[in-house]
Amino acid sequence: MGKRQTLGMICSVASAALFGLCAALTKLATARGASVGVILFARGLLGAAFLLPYGALTRRPVRVSRGSGKKVLLLGLVGTAATLLLLNLAYCFLPVGTVTTIHFLYPAAVSAISALLFHEKIPPVTAVALAVSTGAMALFFERFTADALAGLLCAAASVFTWAFQLLYLDRSGLLHESKSAVAFWMCCITAAVGAGYGLLTGEFALGVLPEILPVMAVIAVLNNVLATVLCAAGVEHLGAGTAAVFSVFEPIASIAFGALLLRESLSAKQIAASTAILLSIFTLVSHRALTQRKSAKRRGVRRA
Repeated sequence: MGKRQTLGMICSVASAALFGLCAALTKLATARGASVGVILFARGLLGAAFLLPYGALTRRPVRVSRGSGKKVLLLGLVGTAATLLLLNLAYCFLPVGTVTTIHFLYPAAVSAISALLFHEKIPPVTAVALAVSTGAMALFFERFTADALAGLLCAAASVFTWAFQLLYLDRSGLLHESKSAVAFWMCCITAAVGAGYGLLTGEFALGVLPEILPVMAVIAVLNNVLATVLCAAGVEHLGAGTAAVFSVFEPIASIAFGALLLRESLSAKQIAASTAILLSIFTLVSHRALTQRKSAKRRGVRRA
């Protein structure tokens, strides 16, 4: 393995580990008394606070074209904000590692939705991954309590809201807009959704903000800056397909940090379920990476 590939692997694994750490830190903020609404509000507010001066320094205004305004709103509501809301709700009922592992079914969901809506073929490996993962989710629960079921439904729903995020971002034309501008408005929408949810549920006590702001600031730096930069470096050195293989370390990291920071533990059945889901995801993304490499080689041969 060359230096470039080694560096890409290190960056991808480090990125996945940081994303997993941020999931545990988010639940840590909940344990300190912050409601889901307050967490979303603080996270969106801090993200916007980082991106606004960044846009000014780089002379990239945080505005999008008039035709993209409604698209950004839809992406923010149904994609980013809905996913964060569902994940944070799931953290209230299930171990953070369990939630992240279930959420990582989104690559298979993207393939399934693409097949249904855009008539793309589902590769056999994707169908098998979906079947194995869906069956394995039942092992997460010793018994189906109301809390466990609520957590499962929230985590499973986050799979589809994030799949929507990826598909809509790819097909709506928003990729032509400034990435920092889109990210800024995603943060603003997340903050608004957090405030709205908190007010609707009567759990929007801002008095806890001084206590959780340091944790949320760390999450903003680790997630929005370091992990994002490392992820991009991994893609640059390895290619998107291979880098995606190493993203499987994110749920593994969330399980580890959940145990270290939150004293969460998994039963033998839950460990078996996590292993089955992670193996199916790893097989899926590895197959995708191999397919992409073969396609790239064929294109290279044709040009030659």
